[in-house]
Amino acid sequence: MKNTTDTPTGEEFTALRGRAWDVLIPARAGYLDEVSPHYDEVFHHVAQRTEHTGSLDKTDIAALAVWKGHSVRTTWVTALMSLPDTHVQAVTERAVTGVRDTTLTRSEAARTGRGNIWELPAFRTGDALASAILTAAAPQRMVLQD
Repeated sequence: MKNTTDTPTGEEFTALRGRAWDVLIPARAGYLDEVSPHYDEVFHHVAQRTEHTGSLDKTDIAALAVWKGHSVRTTWVTALMSLPDTHVQAVTERAVTGVRDTTLTRSEAARTGRGNIWELPAFRTGDALASAILTAAAPQRMVLQD
């Protein structure tokens, strides 16, 4: 850290550092009391991938943007982030299986996938996000909707 004439030194710095922890520790405890224990799963997944890869990709950045709430602080984001990742994966696995089922027509597969994903927040109204997820699951069978 670059020292300036305003940079505390010695005992003054130690005292300031101690006061910072006195503020940060209760703030963290308050945060943990207000959010689901599953809320930070996305952050931890991205952090683990970054530790192994040494970089982040656009998917990681998008995930962190939702986790952090930048321009998407909406009820559905908070509800989704509060669900256990295992639950989200189980629901999306059923949706993926539905859209990939080649015994169904494309239309039937789309309805099946859409019906399976309905359980998650943000998928009860509108089709834009749902179609993006279902198309990503079966890009040769599904199409994006606006």
